[in-house]
Amino acid sequence: MQAHDLHTGMDVCVKIIKNNKDFFDQSLDEIKLLKYINKHDPADKYHILHLYDYFYYREHLLIVCELLKENMYEFHKFNRESGGEVYFTMPRLQSITIQCLEALQFLHGLGLIHCDLKPENILVKSYSRCEVKVIDLGSSCFETDHLCSYVQSRSYRAPEVILRLAYDKKIDTWSLGCILGELCTGNVSAMHPYMLVTLDMRAIL
Repeated sequence: MQAHDLHTGMDVCVKIIKNNKDFFDQSLDEIKLLKYINKHDPADKYHILHLYDYFYYREHLLIVCELLKENMYEFHKFNRESGGEVYFTMPRLQSITIQCLEALQFLHGLGLIHCDLKPENILVKSYSRCEVKVIDLGSSCFETDHLCSYVQSRSYRAPEVILRLAYDKKIDTWSLGCILGELCTGNVSAMHPYMLVTLDMRAIL
């Protein structure tokens, strides 16, 4: 939800968390991670969502962060269907790639795995300057944590996760590769659905 901060004069985004224990706990974890990340990136150089504040109101947790624009999925779909000028040219794709790699390098340097990188979690900061930011660290974890076996959205899920093998920060790089393939070709997954089903069946067996 877009809001206007009367103290700073800035437009901000307010995320209202459902009054549900699971959502509440996940959001508290995300707040802790964002505070930790923002502390290590005071100049806001590494293309990660910037947290401003959080508070409770009528039994709901509200998270205040910077206001961004469309996510990559929505914007890419609109750009293709509108029939207008193609936005995702090679120079812009290269710029998006560099920014995402810098974000991942920064996160990985802090020992974090994003665990849910997908087009919906990369938002546009500026269309004209082709600036993006990585959001949604609700599923993120430290490499030293007890790693959950069920992570990543299916179309961007690394083979080792599908096969329920040990994984590390490289799963984020796999997801980014799938995203870039999708932005280049318009195809949702870099891996054929049959291969995904086959890997899922192997994991079950």
